[in-house]
Parts: sequence; structure tokens; C-alpha cells
Amino acid sequence: MYKHLLFLYLFVFSLNLRAQNTTHFSVDGTVTDLNGKSVEYATVALLSALDSVLITGTAANESGRYTIKELPVGEYILAVSHLLYITQYENITVLKDTQLPPVTLSSKSQILDEVTVKANFIKHQADRYVVSLQNNPLTKGNTAAEVLAQMPGVYRQNGALKIYGRDVSKFYIDNRQVRNLTELDAIQANMIDRVEIIYLTGSEYSSSNLGGVIRIKLKKIPEAGYYGSVSGNFTLNPSYGYTDDNINSFFNYRHKKLSIYNNLNYSDNDNNSEYDIRSTYPEINRSIHTQTRSQGWGHSLSDNLSLMYELNPQHSIGINGSMSLNNASPFNYSQSEISESNIQRQANSRQYQTALNYQWQIDKKGSSFKWIADYLSLCQDNDGSYEYLFDRQTTPYSEWMQNNQHSQTGMFETDAKFELKLGETHQLDFGGNISLNRTNRLLDYEPETNLNDDYRLTGDSYAAYLSFSSIFGKIMYKAGLRAQKNIIAYDSHKINRENTKTYSGLYPTVNISWMINPQKGNMLNLAYMRGMNDIPYSAISPVVTYNNEYSQTRSNLNLRPAIYNAIMGVWNINNNWNFNYMFAHGSDIIYYTTQIDENNPLLSYSTPVNAYKTLAQSLGTDIRIQIFKWWNCRLAGKVETLKYQYQGNDSYSYGNDNTWKTYLSIDNNFTFKNDWGGNLNWNGEPDYKTQERIYKTVHGLNGKVYKYLLNNRLLLNVYFVLYNKNRTLITERENYRSSRANTTQYSRINISLAYNFNHGKKVKVKRTESIQKYQEIKDNE
Repeated sequence: MYKHLLFLYLFVFSLNLRAQNTTHFSVDGTVTDLNGKSVEYATVALLSALDSVLITGTAANESGRYTIKELPVGEYILAVSHLLYITQYENITVLKDTQLPPVTLSSKSQILDEVTVKANFIKHQADRYVVSLQNNPLTKGNTAAEVLAQMPGVYRQNGALKIYGRDVSKFYIDNRQVRNLTELDAIQANMIDRVEIIYLTGSEYSSSNLGGVIRIKLKKIPEAGYYGSVSGNFTLNPSYGYTDDNINSFFNYRHKKLSIYNNLNYSDNDNNSEYDIRSTYPEINRSIHTQTRSQGWGHSLSDNLSLMYELNPQHSIGINGSMSLNNASPFNYSQSEISESNIQRQANSRQYQTALNYQWQIDKKGSSFKWIADYLSLCQDNDGSYEYLFDRQTTPYSEWMQNNQHSQTGMFETDAKFELKLGETHQLDFGGNISLNRTNRLLDYEPETNLNDDYRLTGDSYAAYLSFSSIFGKIMYKAGLRAQKNIIAYDSHKINRENTKTYSGLYPTVNISWMINPQKGNMLNLAYMRGMNDIPYSAISPVVTYNNEYSQTRSNLNLRPAIYNAIMGVWNINNNWNFNYMFAHGSDIIYYTTQIDENNPLLSYSTPVNAYKTLAQSLGTDIRIQIFKWWNCRLAGKVETLKYQYQGNDSYSYGNDNTWKTYLSIDNNFTFKNDWGGNLNWNGEPDYKTQERIYKTVHGLNGKVYKYLLNNRLLLNVYFVLYNKNRTLITERENYRSSRANTTQYSRINISLAYNFNHGKKVKVKRTESIQKYQEIKDNE
């Protein structure tokens, strides 16, 4: 009896082994660093336990998750590698579908016999590059706003960030659009995980975004803890005294499945500007020399709160709320030999925003669905009084006017996007976007004029988009198509006039990258896009802006949207040498021209018009040189040529016009021992002429010195502007010539203190102090 039972047991067991040997299973796991943070896009290879021969492999997604399927029962070696970390090997046994414990990778930066082994912090994709700021020396002493200006191809020009010479269209922090850029000043750079720089916006972004996009991903807290900073600064100007102060707080917290983000900012600012204006009117043989000065304090308070809750590993929901309160009382005074004027304004604005978002991790490959609904309410009150005193030889007279503008704007936008991973190298993205804007505005002039009005502005946009990206050997490509329809309208209640414009089209984008040597950062990229610029509200509304008694800005109700085609090429060499070229062709580009009032020959005004055709080419370079171990120098330059061809009536026609424009900057960054360093930066633009205007040379020298105190928790920054050669703008017409020189004194010193705090799991990590060394510190204490 027992023999029969034993035989039956052995028979069943052998069948089970045979079934196992012919059945395939899957292995799932995650990759993290020493802090427990997910390591994105790590390479996961499965080797034979007998001879270490490669069997199969995959790549972890942006959450550090990976899946290997179709594995027979057996013994294997799991090899996990990443550019920034030391490769980790694990012995595993597959008997069934297996969930492996997290694989922990250690930092790769170290010293060997005084020779630095430095990881490559930059990873290139078809339409962007990603810069890891984990252990990156660029974060030393910098805020988020400052470190962005040090990204390859990114620099600051006239106070605004540029990507390859074009404006940044949008900023994002953790997939949330940033509308108040002071938020970037509150975040210390060492609290950022990575930065994505998108060269040209793809089909998922509005067709009006000719520039690029910057996306910031903050460091993620593994399970429980927080980090943040409190900072404050004030500015002294030798010519104007104490001019501004600012207090910022930044806080990022996580407890289990709940994440909380908050940024609070309060600032005072005394805006000072001075201009020297010389105007000549040949037809009436008259010249006027006017000196103007503007001054006035502004106060602002803003707060941004975000909550994110993970329902489970696949689903998460979030809500974001923000407010911004601004109050300003600017005062403008001008004086000439025949007149003087006083313009006093009271400007108040209140902005509130609420956004809901939902994210769904569809599968283990990394496919996802993202949805966001965003509502913004903005109330603005701008009340101004204008007093003019004229001396008409022996009989002086005065004019007085009050201009009250009140507006209320509601904006709603929703966006839904699917990202589907089709195998290891293919991805399909598609989605839609709806944007609805409503503004009610009241213009009240006293004494009453024909400009008094009560009107409504509307702007609606509807879009659907599709893109496909893939990898073929060393070639990465992405192609997309966007269908978009815009409707913008002006509806006057008092003068009973309507002005509605509808424009739509198909807008393709293509990006192709050749990864010559991704380990060294050698690549070529070619991109094409077709876009459509929106017509700004200010260009079709009847609002008249009074600059002084001789100058105004007026609207044009007959504008058309601008259409453009752009081709851009980028060549990176070792991630230290960057060259870029762009060719753009546009039609109906909006340009502000200067005219003389028909009823008053001493009054000039600027108004927007459509250019018939514009051809633009630009060539830029970005070179980084390590002069000494403590001195890193970056040279950035751009040469741009523009050609305009106009059509229209005689007053707006200029014929053909060619313009050459050059920009150059030299940024020197210094990192010394004892946790201190700084930078010294020079930038300049030579003269250039475009249409009726001549822009004279500008250049300036500025920098900062920083020092870490209290075990690197307290950061002291001293910013300074040594000198600034301001812009002089010359406008030349047949019947008018004006020279407007900016005489504002910008030399100043700014002192800033930032205290960094964190709390969480105590671990030991290696942090790069400079390119030459590392030290071992305790993090998250």
C-alpha cells in the first residue's frame, strides 16, 4: 500500500516539475538609491547563473519599476546599472511569478589616486535633454532660478531665461504649471531631482509656444519626512537707498501616501526708473527734451499649496490651490521746456487658482494617463490720474484726466493625455486640450471721452494631439500632429461693436536625434515645427496707455494671427560644447509701429500691425571650460539675422529690412574650500537696427559670493551689480525722430539668507562637494 502511494506521489511530483520547466514566469522589482528614492531608467539585465551569459533585459521606468517576462524556472544573476551609480548584482531563483525586493544602488562619484571619476549628469532624448541634479556640483550655492540659467543652451538675457535664444514658454514643477516665477527663487537647487529642457514644444503644447519648456522634478521623500527652506533678502541701491525686501518659505512633506507642498512669498519693491527723451518733429520744426522719473512701492503676497494622495501604486489624485495679492502705487513725473506732467496710478490685483489632477499608471511598462483641470480667477483695478501743465509761450494752461480700468477674468483649462508604452522602444502619446477665457472690463475716463466703454473679451481654444516616438539603433525620433482652433472676440456694450476672429489649422512637429556617443554626451538633433501665435488681448481692446503727455500706446482691431515654420539643429560635443542653428519663416508677424496723431503733431503713439513676411536665422554656441579645479567658465553667444517684408497702407509700409543682432555672455563660477564660492558674469549686446528702431549697445557686470554655515544648513549669498550700461532706443520716421535713453542707476547690492531643514530616515550618502572630491555626510537628520 505504502509503495503504491509513494509511486503515485513521485509520479505527480515529476509531472509538476515538467510543467514548471515548460511554464514561463515574470519578475517584478524596483530600483532605489541609498535614500530610498526611485532610480529612473536604470538598465536591468538578467544573466545566466552558470556562465554569466546575457539572457534578456529591460529598463526601469520613471518610477524605478521594471518587469521581465517569459522566464523559465531557474537560477539567474540580476545586474542593475545606471550612469550615476555603481552596478549591483543579485542572485535570484525563479520558481513562480516573483516580486523581488528593491535593488539599492550606491553613488558612482569617487576619487581614485587623485583622479576624479565623474558620472554623466545629462541624458538626451528625441526632443529634450534631462539633467540630473543628484550630487551635481551645479547646485552649489544656487536657487532653482539660478541653476536653470546654467543648463546647456540656457542663459539669462534681459532678465528672462532663454533656450537657444528663444523665450521659455512654460515652467512646471512636479507636473504643475508655475505661473508665479518667484517660486523658483524659494527652492534651493539641491532640493531638485532633475530638470528637463525641451528644445521646441511638441504637439502636446499649444501651437503658440515657439520657445521651449522647462520641467522641474523635486526630490521625492521615500516614506515619511520633510525638507524645505526659509529665506529672506533685501537690496540697497547707492542712488535710491533701500529698494526691496523679500521673504520666502518652501516646504515639501510626505507621510505614507500623502504628499504636501507649500510655497509662501511676501515682497516689497520700490520700482525706480529714469529716462531722458529727445524728440524732433521736422515738419513743424520743433524739438522737445523730456526727462521722466517713475517711482513707487509695490507689495505682494502669494501662497501655493499642493496635496497629492496615492490611492494605490497605480492611481493618485491631487489638488492645488494658490493665491496672489498685489498692490502698487507707481508715480510718474516728466518735465520739458514747455510742459510737465504727473501721472499717479493705483494698481491692485487678486488672483486665485485651483487645479485638480489625476494620474493612472496603466501597466508595468510605464504607460500612464494624466488629467488636469485648472481654473483661475483674476481681478484687476487700475486707477490713474493724469495732470498736464503746458506753457504755450505767454498763456499757460493745464489739462486733467482720470482713467479707471476694472477687469475680472475667469480662465478654465483641462488637459487629458495618454502615454502608451508599445514595447521597449516605442511610445504613443495622444490627448486633448480645452481652454476657455472670459474677461469683463470697464473703462471709465473723466472727463468722459469716446474711449469710455464696458466690454467683454473672450478667448477659446480647442485642440487634439497625437505623437509617436521610438528608437532605432542610435536614432531617436518623435513625430506629432496638433489640430487647434482659436476664437478670440471683443464685444462692446456701450458702442455696440463686435470683433470676432476665428483661426485654426494643423501643426506638425518632428524631432530626430542621432546619439553618436550617449556616454560622452555626443549627439545631433534636428527639429521642425509649425505654429500659430495668439493675438494678444491688449492688441484688439480699445485701451489707450498714456506714457506721458507726448506718447501713447493704442490698439488695432484688424490684426491677424501670425503663422510660422521653424527648423532647429543642435549639436552637442561631450556635453561641454553646444552649437545650435535655427531657421524660421513667419507671416503676419505682429510688430509695433510708431505714428503721429492726426490732430496733434506733438503726440506720437505706437500701434500693432501685421508684417507680411519675416525670415529669421540664428546661430548660437555654449562652451564650458574648466580653467582650474576651482574655476569653471562658460561662454554663450548668439548671432541672429532677421529680414522683414511689409505690405499695407503707406503709413505702415517700410519695404524690405534686414537686421543683424548679436548677444554674448561670459559666466565664471568659482568653488573654493570651506563651503564658499561665487560667480562673476558679463553680458552684452552691440547696436542693432530693426525696422524704424535702433537699439544701442548694452552691457553689464554682476555676480555673487556665497558661504555655507551651520553644517551646510545656512546659506549666505551676497549679490551685486557693479555696473550696467542701459539701453538707448532711437525711433526714426520721415516726420518724427525720438531718442529714449534709460538713465536708471542699476548698481546695487543684495544680501540673502536661506536656512535649509529636513527630517527623515537617517542614512549616510556620498555628496560631491566639487568636481575634485567628495565627503561623507549625514542626510535627512
